[in-house]
Amino acid sequence: MRERIISVAGELIDELGIKFTMSDLAARMAVSKHTLYEYFHSKEELISAIVDSFLLEVNQRHRKIIQDEKLTLADKIKSLTFIYPMEQISHISRLLSDLHHYYPEERAKVERYREEFWQLLVATIFREGVESNYFKSVNPAILQMLYNGITDQLLNNGFRFLPQNNIT
Repeated sequence: MRERIISVAGELIDELGIKFTMSDLAARMAVSKHTLYEYFHSKEELISAIVDSFLLEVNQRHRKIIQDEKLTLADKIKSLTFIYPMEQISHISRLLSDLHHYYPEERAKVERYREEFWQLLVATIFREGVESNYFKSVNPAILQMLYNGITDQLLNNGFRFLPQNNIT
């Protein structure tokens, strides 16, 4: 039931943003609010579980790509940069924007994950690229700035940029 609550709450976030209410969620699931509060003591606890679930999924996708020996280095970098289909970027972008405004501690959790992921990326993909002469030795801080710039623009502004430019 806990996973179902998280899943349906995620659907509501896609539709209504993070301002959905527990009443909205209870109605969507055809359960009482009391039932929801048996699993999550507050909406904040539910939002935290949604973020944790999202980060776990992202981490699993990242590791699968990094460990896939069939992918070339270029394919790994491309796959890691565009890990979600473009049609999902606007939903993720909206979630991150809402977290920034209403749940900054959860947004900070996302940023901590990004920093940990970056360390993994440098330790594997970029080191492999330098060792195989795929690209020249570059200061990892510069690569991090470039990577973060690309993902920031997609995730933080994607919900405006993508529709304005007919990108789906």
